[in-house]
Amino acid sequence: MKSLDPRINRFNIENNSTHSLSEDELEQWQTFEVFHQKKPDEPHIHVGAVHASNADVAFLFAKEQYARRLQCYNLWLAKTADIYAYNLEKKQNDNFNSQEVQSHPEVMYDIFYQISRGEHPKYTGTVIATHPDQAIQEAQKNFGSNSFMIWAIPQDKIYKQPIEQAEMYAFAPKKSYRDATGYKVMAKLNKIRKQKKQHEQK
Repeated sequence: MKSLDPRINRFNIENNSTHSLSEDELEQWQTFEVFHQKKPDEPHIHVGAVHASNADVAFLFAKEQYARRLQCYNLWLAKTADIYAYNLEKKQNDNFNSQEVQSHPEVMYDIFYQISRGEHPKYTGTVIATHPDQAIQEAQKNFGSNSFMIWAIPQDKIYKQPIEQAEMYAFAPKKSYRDATGYKVMAKLNKIRKQKKQHEQK
């Protein structure tokens, strides 16, 4: 049966899909960090997190939470546990994932800089490294150390919405129609009442 929800239909999910969630996915939801891009020429910025059973559901939640009212061009997601953070102020790791990470073949890391407390981490660039610690060091070499916190995320751990799907965020960019004040109902009613009163006085 075809869904009446346009959010579902945009993903072209097959009606005869046999995919089902495991008990672990249903009972132990994961935390996904959300990175929001407002315009094509602007960087992705961390805006918050969502809890979901998997990345597909996380994208739906992220879109509703962070792209429904805000102008949005693209979203990225990353599991909180896959983010490696280094606090430049304390000169120590401040990772969300406490598990020890082994060295691996060179991979690309996307780097996010949080310039100061209270600011959101912002995508700064990409480095190649064999370990998160090396990625942090390479980031400082390439992008400087003028930051409060540096986040390094392996590129293959980031769920990136294809650019071809950017139009799914493009409808009604200002989205003022979603706010009741955007309709200016009372102003219109008062105008009608005024016109009616003037007509009666004639």
